[in-house]
Amino acid sequence: MLQRGAEVTGIMIRAYSYSWFLPKAYSWLTRLLSQDKVKEIESANDLKSYINSLRGTRLSGHIPFTSDPRIIDLSIRSFYKKEINTLLSLVPESDAYYIKVSLLPIFVKELFHIYRVYLNRCYQALEFYKNAFLTISPSAVEELCSRKATLKASSTKELMMLAQLIDDPVYRNFLLGKADLIEENIDLATAEVFYYFMALNTVVEKMPDSPFSPSPREIVCPYIDLNLLRTASSYVLARGGFPEFFEKLGRTGCYGLELLGLTPDEKALVNIYVKVLDYYGFVVEGQKSIFELDHEAGLKMSEKVMKASRKAFASYPFSLSVPLALLHLLLGEKDFLLSQLSRIILA
Repeated sequence: MLQRGAEVTGIMIRAYSYSWFLPKAYSWLTRLLSQDKVKEIESANDLKSYINSLRGTRLSGHIPFTSDPRIIDLSIRSFYKKEINTLLSLVPESDAYYIKVSLLPIFVKELFHIYRVYLNRCYQALEFYKNAFLTISPSAVEELCSRKATLKASSTKELMMLAQLIDDPVYRNFLLGKADLIEENIDLATAEVFYYFMALNTVVEKMPDSPFSPSPREIVCPYIDLNLLRTASSYVLARGGFPEFFEKLGRTGCYGLELLGLTPDEKALVNIYVKVLDYYGFVVEGQKSIFELDHEAGLKMSEKVMKASRKAFASYPFSLSVPLALLHLLLGEKDFLLSQLSRIILA
């Protein structure tokens, strides 16, 4: 009886903590891009029609009418940064931590992008995009740009210097806490992949399970394993295999991929894709190249994340799955809009 009473009390406390967030979350859901609007954006064939297709959405007024695609790109990124910061400000404090943990892979990508641009001395590019990074504050970018003479070549030691500029302790502690696992003076691309895989594993390790459906893992795991597959196969095809110290990562992702067993053989990589897709309930029909299979995996796994996210809003509401679902719906929108912008620019 005491245990049952404690469970009821816990549910009541959690329901109370979500009472401020949930009405705003459900209202937010209704303002996401509709399927009709998605089709309209997909049919845009130039910058003018692309910007016009955003009329009537919550992005109206945030995307300037301009012929400069860089400004449109920056505006989209800045808009979704504000949206995600708003989400973090509304979600119960205990669950905001998990939202930031789920952003760790994006943090690694942003950190190494900034570091690489810095090493190339492209300070204007950093200044231009300083307000658009989801996980790294403008002040950290500005501070880095002010140290123009300090870095001359890439190294993990210098990367740790950059880590000291990170404001948020969740991101900073992740980077500093893993420093002893990585070898000194490895090439920058290998360092990025190693930290990226550590970030994917951290999301898997830290994300709590739940008796309610969908669980947080049901939302994040397809996202984790899709990005794992893509990054691992790209690295292996380019480098021939992973260095031995990657063994420290153990089995990686939700599926549990053994990185050191991967080879640049296309048939072997196709087989891994097929196994992971089967793990998520997808059947691959016919013979496909690695590039065809990657495209199919991208569509199916992303759709699985979106379906799980939508399901969270129709299920038990007082759960981490709801803010986590909203986060992934926002990230999905952002990636869609940026991919459509790239399509138009490259056409």
